Amino acid sequence: MNGILLYLLEVNVIVTVVYLAYRLVLSRDTHFQWRRAFMLTGITVAVVFPLIDFGTTAESVGNRIAYVGPALQVVHGAVNNAVDNVTIDVQSLLVALYASVAAVLLLYLVVRVGSVFALVRRYDDMTVADRRLFVMPGNSGAFSFFGFIFVSEGFIDDDNVISHEAVHVDQLHSVDVLMSEFLSILCWFNPVAWLLRGEMRDNLEYIADSRVMTRDNRRQYQMSLLAMTDNQAIAKFYNNFNVSSLKKRIKMMNQKKKSSVALVRYMIAIPAVLALAFICSNWADAAPVSAPDTTEASATEEEVPQFPGGMVEFQKFMMMNLHYPAEAFEANEQGTVVVQMCINADGSVCDAKVVKSVSPSLDAAALELISKSPRWEPLKKSKSVCVNVPVIYKLSVDEPAEKEEKDDGAVPATVAVRFK
Repeated sequence: MNGILLYLLEVNVIVTVVYLAYRLVLSRDTHFQWRRAFMLTGITVAVVFPLIDFGTTAESVGNRIAYVGPALQVVHGAVNNAVDNVTIDVQSLLVALYASVAAVLLLYLVVRVGSVFALVRRYDDMTVADRRLFVMPGNSGAFSFFGFIFVSEGFIDDDNVISHEAVHVDQLHSVDVLMSEFLSILCWFNPVAWLLRGEMRDNLEYIADSRVMTRDNRRQYQMSLLAMTDNQAIAKFYNNFNVSSLKKRIKMMNQKKKSSVALVRYMIAIPAVLALAFICSNWADAAPVSAPDTTEASATEEEVPQFPGGMVEFQKFMMMNLHYPAEAFEANEQGTVVVQMCINADGSVCDAKVVKSVSPSLDAAALELISKSPRWEPLKKSKSVCVNVPVIYKLSVDEPAEKEEKDDGAVPATVAVRFK
């Protein structure tokens, strides 16, 4: 599978796990700061964990070892010459579609952020209770973005509104907003990402409500909410006094506070999510690489390309020509690169491409290796056959297992090449 698609798959699986854990275990909890920490941690884990290779357990890295899988996987058999050079890469099309939509959404986000600074230049500012406020005409409400607080003229004297936005500013809630926005862009095709984004926004309002509302001003504060229900929010992208559902917010305000015992839920939920994220981020690397489905159940020996001298000679060729790039070693990069190459009827190798990526340097090294391949033995029936060649790069301090000698001359399961 394409490396980008695989990464997105893993990210979305973890995001779904985080959202389900939140909804099932934590959504009714009143420890809003803990809820905030859980969701921020969940997003970070979802984005970062799939990028981490947990295969290296040694404290220090010594020898560089590259493994070459000997089994060639037939991708397709007979191919007409007319279409040999016309290959529709569905995965590449999916990546292009994904990137196009993500780019549009990212551009829209940039425009919305830019609009904040446009408002700063447009409106006059004033200082109220040591807070710098930008006063807007009308009764559209109030919102904040990082250190900027915007309040309409109709609410400039409402201390509850200003105090609410001040909580957003002091606790850097705009960081949460941007993280949720980037998550929805990264996972724009996943409805769960948008639902998690909404939960994060609601929770920020709960935090601000709980900090501003007291037993003495409860009624006054809720009246301030009611006064703003008929006013359209200026931009729901920002931390907005009226961004959440009024019914949900008032219900949460009146809910009885949970005891500290409820924090046990987080002690269970957080490790559980981390464990599941670890599993999700490594399942693809542990799974064997399989070739795409073909109309034939299996390929006959006549359909499988033969390297001159057989697979033993192919292993020798790989061992002599494979190298571990220095930049990959410095960056501690390792993993399985799968290169697909097509072998023409005359035995020549063409159309080599990476179908499972690890990193640019390791991908390039694997392609360079395949490009040095001599002609294979001509096929008898098929005009062209494409095969997958897995190349496993691994950093290790252990000595590689010696190749076992077999009487029947069979190729061993793996062949290791050491570079010091």
